Amino acid sequence: MKTNKIATLILLLLLQVAVKAQTTTVNYTYDASGNRVSRTITPIPIAPPQNNNNNTVVQSINSLIEADSLASASLSNPASTTLSNPASASLSNLSEGDIKVFPNPVQYKLNVQFKGTTEAEGCSMQIYDGAGRLFHKQDAMQNHTEVDMQQANTGNYYLVIITKEGKRLYWKLVKQ
Repeated sequence: MKTNKIATLILLLLLQVAVKAQTTTVNYTYDASGNRVSRTITPIPIAPPQNNNNNTVVQSINSLIEADSLASASLSNPASTTLSNPASASLSNLSEGDIKVFPNPVQYKLNVQFKGTTEAEGCSMQIYDGAGRLFHKQDAMQNHTEVDMQQANTGNYYLVIITKEGKRLYWKLVKQ
């Protein structure tokens, strides 16, 4: 029982030292013979977080994806959600089921295809990398749009399609 208390105390001391090590620096001064003369502990100033547009984009993408259950359910297979009557689809009630994004994972070319009578007129497309940096932007989309992904680094990407009414549709892409 006594060894458990000692082990817990040592663990707490090590944890405290580890936390302090992240926020302070220790400098030693030595004399000519190599003997340590003094030790100074100085705090490391912690800079306030910068207002970075890329972080804001990632946070807004993530929060919108989490908030919208339809979008989060369609991340694994966006073509799996369909409208009850796809022939009557218009831009005002455009959903993930009206747009086919393939292949996912992508190696060379990403295809974005509007299904049935759905028109791409007035839609724009943005692709962000995992860090929230804009990789590709296209203001005027066609019913079948190809995006060259050969120059993209391997990793996760987020496709955002914006209708002319401002509705946003999201897909998570994987670049191999």
